[in-house]
Amino acid sequence: MSDLVTKEQLDVVLQHIDSDIDNAVSRLQTFLNIPSVSTDPAYKDDVKRCAEWITEDLNSIGGHCG
Repeated sequence: MSDLVTKEQLDVVLQHIDSDIDNAVSRLQTFLNIPSVSTDPAYKDDVKRCAEWITEDLNSIGGHCG
């Protein structure tokens, strides 16, 4: 297990995902539609938007992200 997340924290997130799998798949699709993998400076705003989106999403399901 990582020093960044405890087993208990991970279990909370995984239980939430399992309990509402359809919504979890929908959130994953939203995440994957953000053009966020690029070294091209033209995509800087999308990369930032993706980081903010994933932080908010993980916080909404029990994660504790900065």
